[in-house]
Amino acid sequence: MENMRKELDVLKAKFKVIEDDRKIFFKDFADFLLDDPQKEAVSALPELEDGINRLASINGEKDLLKNKVKEINDLLDEKVRIEDARKNTRDVVRELEKANMSLYENMGRSGYQAYQDGLLKGEGFASVFLTLEEEKEKINTFEVELKRSGEGEANFFKKIMNRSREVYLKSNQSMRIRNLVKIYQKAGETIGEMDPVPWEENDSLKHAFLPFYKNREKQDELTKRDTELSLDEQKVRDKMEVLGVQRNSGKKIQELIDGMDFQDDKLDQEKFYLGQSWWGLDKKKQKEFSIPAELKKVKDSLDKADSELKEAQEILEKKIRVDELTERLKMQDKDRQKLENKLNQIKDDLNRKNSEIEETKKELESLKDELS
Repeated sequence: MENMRKELDVLKAKFKVIEDDRKIFFKDFADFLLDDPQKEAVSALPELEDGINRLASINGEKDLLKNKVKEINDLLDEKVRIEDARKNTRDVVRELEKANMSLYENMGRSGYQAYQDGLLKGEGFASVFLTLEEEKEKINTFEVELKRSGEGEANFFKKIMNRSREVYLKSNQSMRIRNLVKIYQKAGETIGEMDPVPWEENDSLKHAFLPFYKNREKQDELTKRDTELSLDEQKVRDKMEVLGVQRNSGKKIQELIDGMDFQDDKLDQEKFYLGQSWWGLDKKKQKEFSIPAELKKVKDSLDKADSELKEAQEILEKKIRVDELTERLKMQDKDRQKLENKLNQIKDDLNRKNSEIEETKKELESLKDELS
């Protein structure tokens, strides 16, 4: 019987394969029914109307989820594109600012020269160059003092003192010269923020200021572009907030994908029912449709295999049942034999007890007679 049980397990496994194949066939057949040219006629069948409506509803739910996933992915792509564009814009602006830093000193020097030549007029320019002129005056003072310290003869001690003072003066002069460069840079930067200088009238001004003005024009364009990108970025954030994906888009997308998978499972189930329902229609209605011979052949093959397996399973289950009943009968017969043996033993005990009772009665009667 154990071998038959193993054989039954094999049959059940084969039956499971057939069932899976039937599900696949019915789903594929449902796709065939819902395709042109038979779709319209199939949809008109009252027996299949509910199933087709359920399929349409599930497909609608799935499309909504699919569109939402696409919308989120599009927003994420747009967000990355804008962030990259803003980064590139800011990088270019920084490069232009860096390039301007290298232009400021020359702008300050050319501007100061033009100011001295009378090309740059007004109190604004005078205030810009005031610190510059004061610093240049201090440098000139150091130069005069250095020149004086080296003039004339002096004794040994005075020469030592003069040399110390020269070192001090040169050190301060170097510091002032370095500071003068910074003042030229600051002056050039300040002038650059003022109204454009008349660089067309002077080659030196043109050489110094035209690159800066071109850079500033590019900066203005890039700043405007960055502002536009910032507005676009905010719009994307607003849309993502509405969709609930501003912070954890990956989790939301996975939830939507899980929802789509769930809808796919429902679709497969409904398609299976639809395909199965069609084959349950009246044969006359089935004949109204032109079903490819290949599909009929597959259906017949599945039905035949299913029928053969069910028959084999039924026969095997009956054989197993016969063995089980035979084994049960043996056990029942064995139990009956035990009961019969026990009953016989009880009968013997009863007979023996009856004999003892009769002897007791006789003895009792005898004693009564004697006493009478």
